[in-house]
Amino acid sequence: IISQHYDTSTPDFAHMQISLAARLAYKLDLDGVFSNIGTLESDETVSYLAGWLGDATLLNEEGKTSMSDDDYCADLDAENIYRLIVQGDDIISATNKYYGSLNDKQTRAVVFLEYIKYDVIKSKIYSEFGLADDADSMNFIQTTYPDTYSFLCALKNGNSHL
Repeated sequence: IISQHYDTSTPDFAHMQISLAARLAYKLDLDGVFSNIGTLESDETVSYLAGWLGDATLLNEEGKTSMSDDDYCADLDAENIYRLIVQGDDIISATNKYYGSLNDKQTRAVVFLEYIKYDVIKSKIYSEFGLADDADSMNFIQTTYPDTYSFLCALKNGNSHL
């Protein structure tokens, strides 16, 4: 885990575990009947909001998104490990298998995009912002939410880090 993050003294392990737990709670239907109160979103979207979609679209008190490199790594790692768990691996095996498979060509973004296509990710982000799927929307995101724009660009380019 430490070797996959830039700042080896503080990998965002807690963030990754929280995002992973939210995805597993959705999949295992352990989040409870009242978990979506106050939203019209699906269980899957709510679990994405606890991870990558939330960091890319939820606004802080300054009206900005909060996607940074530690979020990018933690959110993508959580989703990628989650996918191995739902395929039958236990959490230890899934974590070891996933981190052991990463290299310069097989980045966390490449693995992530094997599970969720880039156009789906972009569409979910546009939807959360109430934007149409067009070039003007990407320009709006670049200007208004540069962290989100960096996230989309890093994914599209298959970057391991933001």
